[in-house]
Amino acid sequence: MVAAAALGNRPAALGAAPLAADTETMKAPALSAGAPAAAVALVQVTLRHGDAAPALQSISFQIRRGEFVFLVGPTGSGKSSLLRLLIRDLLCTTGEIWVEGL
Repeated sequence: MVAAAALGNRPAALGAAPLAADTETMKAPALSAGAPAAAVALVQVTLRHGDAAPALQSISFQIRRGEFVFLVGPTGSGKSSLLRLLIRDLLCTTGEIWVEGL
């Protein structure tokens, strides 16, 4: 499966299932037995640098183990900030980030 996550005003994904409509109640992925576990999940993640406009605002998505993902967007759309959150170089202002269920 090939999925693409886009930031800013770009299309949300190519070839990926849409996000759950009610992301406020979304928690760490609860999958049925035998289904691949989500390797990465972001739930309503916002990142602010001081008083400036948010670098990322209310981002929610899941990447399942084995999926190949492209991260695309224009300059300044938050691609590097998202990657820095995933490696915990930055901490999100609000929301939850799950990596391998942790």
